[in-house]
Amino acid sequence: MFLVILSSSCLGPEEPDPPGPSAVSQADADQVVEGLCEMSGEIRGDVESGRTVFYDRVHERLHAIAAEAQEVDAVAAGSMLEAKQLVEADLEAAAAPAGYEEHVDSLLVVAQDAVVLIGLDDPGCGG
Repeated sequence: MFLVILSSSCLGPEEPDPPGPSAVSQADADQVVEGLCEMSGEIRGDVESGRTVFYDRVHERLHAIAAEAQEVDAVAAGSMLEAKQLVEADLEAAAAPAGYEEHVDSLLVVAQDAVVLIGLDDPGCGG
C-alpha cells in the first residue's frame, strides 16, 4: 500500500502569480528613445547614420519593448511595430526616401508611448 501526501499552497483559490520582473530595463528604454531622438534630430535625413544608430542601439530593444507592450495594449504594440517596419524599409534605401523623416518622428512618438505604457520613464529628447 502506498501513501500519497498532497500539499497545497495557502494562497487561496486561483490567485494569480505576481508579475515578474520587466524584460526591458530602463537603460534599454533610454537607448531606444535616445537613438530615435538622434535619428529625428542630429542626424535627421542621414540614412547611413540612421541605419547605424537604428541597428546598433534601437532595433533589438524595440522588439523587447513591443513584446512587453503587447501584454498591456496590443493595439499600441501593433502601431509601434508598423512604424518600425516603415523605418526599416526606409533604411534600405541609399538616400532618404520621401517620408523617411516623418516615419522616424512617428516611431519616436509611439516608442515613447510604449515605454511609458510598460511602466518605465521616457527620457525624452532633452539635450
